[in-house]
Amino acid sequence: MPFIAAVLLSLLSPLKAQMIAQNYEDASAAMSCWTVINDDKVAVIRDGQSLAAQARPLNCKSPTGLPDMSQRTILGVQVSGGGCSASYEQAVYRDDEASKVVLVVIMHQKGRCRMLIRKDIWVSVPSFPADYEVTSNITLDQVE
Repeated sequence: MPFIAAVLLSLLSPLKAQMIAQNYEDASAAMSCWTVINDDKVAVIRDGQSLAAQARPLNCKSPTGLPDMSQRTILGVQVSGGGCSASYEQAVYRDDEASKVVLVVIMHQKGRCRMLIRKDIWVSVPSFPADYEVTSNITLDQVE
């Protein structure tokens, strides 16, 4: 069983009957000119106004390739850990009964270097109602 599946099963087992895997697309390229403003919560980008409120532009003119915001929503979260390098796995789950969306990220920290690694994870998901609660579950996994 892949690592993310095992972690998700343990984290979401009480809800697994209600939670369904959400189709998502990696939006890192489209959002490469932006960083999450509030690293304590998930950025939920539904339009230009929420983009300006929840993400800070980097040294770029503007993002390219943004999805059709009438059909898609972008979720972003900042992940921090340590090591010599890192790799990431992510999944998105939606529970329509509880009106909740969960962005799950696992950061595989490789090596014992004393270096801070920080990355914004951006995904694009089919739009969901504005009153849904959006949370993240971030797991740091040390890999030798």
